[in-house]
Amino acid sequence: QPSSIQRAQDESGENFLVMTVSILENKNKFIRLRRWHILEKDCHTGYGKVLATEIDGKTWVHTYDYASNSGSVLSDGADILCSALKSK
Repeated sequence: QPSSIQRAQDESGENFLVMTVSILENKNKFIRLRRWHILEKDCHTGYGKVLATEIDGKTWVHTYDYASNSGSVLSDGADILCSALKSK
């Protein structure tokens, strides 16, 4: 959801984008909220990592590989984040 996209900076000065996503767990029909983070430099190169955290934005959940236009749900979400960077 583009309206949930924010820009931020980590402790080392790296710029990144973050978006809140909802994930349906089919097994128990539970919706879990996560935040996905991607470095702006990974948007520019078209590959890198996406960090998933709990909704607090701090509690690490998982780190995923990202490749633009690869067709995975995660990469499609990261592409949405990166397109927000290009539109600003």
